[in-house]
Amino acid sequence: MSSESFQSDNALEESNTPPPSILVIERDPATATLIRDRLSAVGLSVLSAADAQEVAALGNHIAPDLVILDLELPELELHNLVARFVVTPSIPILVTASNRAVDIARLGAPEGTVTILFKPLNDQQLVAQVTSLLRSSMELHSVTEKARNLRLGLTSSREISVAIGILMERHCLSREEAFQRLRNMARSSRRRVNKLAQEVIGANENLNLNGTATDKNPD
Repeated sequence: MSSESFQSDNALEESNTPPPSILVIERDPATATLIRDRLSAVGLSVLSAADAQEVAALGNHIAPDLVILDLELPELELHNLVARFVVTPSIPILVTASNRAVDIARLGAPEGTVTILFKPLNDQQLVAQVTSLLRSSMELHSVTEKARNLRLGLTSSREISVAIGILMERHCLSREEAFQRLRNMARSSRRRVNKLAQEVIGANENLNLNGTATDKNPD
């Protein structure tokens, strides 16, 4: 895959969005430079660190789209680094290794979260693997976001339905009249209908609680 074809792939690079960010954790300076230069050449943003200490120095705020990790780092560092980034399943980890007999299961990462690439690194294989992992991660993020929006939408619909029921009962309105009242109240107060529905539900719960307390403790 050429750098030109990679840069023209709109699935990974949009003119109005920043480029994907890659964190390279590689103790061999020559390999780190090769990875950084090759990925930077195809439009990716690359941060480099030689070990866990340098990663820590970058700060806790860093949130790369992909991590490239040298499997020849000390085992404790590997475990700590994998544990740090694998808590966000949408961040793929690409480990590089010289030994083809290596067992990545020892990293303790959930199955499917770590991919391996063997050294010496091939430019085309490196770019192809990074491209594939980024695309898969973006697709997963998109599906997760759609599911989240669906859950929020269903929750909002239920809240609006409950609020309409409360207005129907309190004011002897039809369902359509109750909905129109709720919508008009939202417009006049410049609030979203679902937010106002939450307030109606909350006010009704408070009213019921106060009524129950009065019934239990009459004057």
